[in-house]
Amino acid sequence: MEKAIIKEWGKMEASRRKIQDLLEDAPESLIYVSPAPEVWSMAQVVYHLVQAESLTLSYCKKKWSVKDSLGQTGFRESYKLVLLKLVLSLPLKFKAPKVLGPVPEQDNLKALFQEWDRLRKDWENFLDGFSQKELSLKIFKHPKTGKMNIVQTLDFMDNHVRHHIRQVRRIRKMVASS
Repeated sequence: MEKAIIKEWGKMEASRRKIQDLLEDAPESLIYVSPAPEVWSMAQVVYHLVQAESLTLSYCKKKWSVKDSLGQTGFRESYKLVLLKLVLSLPLKFKAPKVLGPVPEQDNLKALFQEWDRLRKDWENFLDGFSQKELSLKIFKHPKTGKMNIVQTLDFMDNHVRHHIRQVRRIRKMVASS
């Protein structure tokens, strides 16, 4: 695996461990509770993260199959990623992209974590195929900010998980106090 990918992958795994630790610490009775109408439970947040990563990987694999036709990222994509990361760091709520579909009720956090483990292994296998010169290929298209290379995609996904760590903390406080 290329150094730039290893760096981003390490951050992604640390963020995933953080959300898992946060939920494994939570009382089982609170994990599946939605604190208000139209607000996800903590388990639904995990489902969303797994779905988002799964669809991202599928998209990247599809683009990889035509990698010779992909352009290179540059300053514009780097700038858009900085803006996206800034927005994700703010305590704002966003609607999930429609492509992810509805988030169903969840009742098995352990199964979600097992699925996430399998998905991360698939990611590792995919990431092993990148050479240094392929790191800047436009392999992913974010619904709001546009195209990204693989390193930018991993950076975005890490920031996405970290955004949802804050959400899980808020939900946990809400359901614990009700």
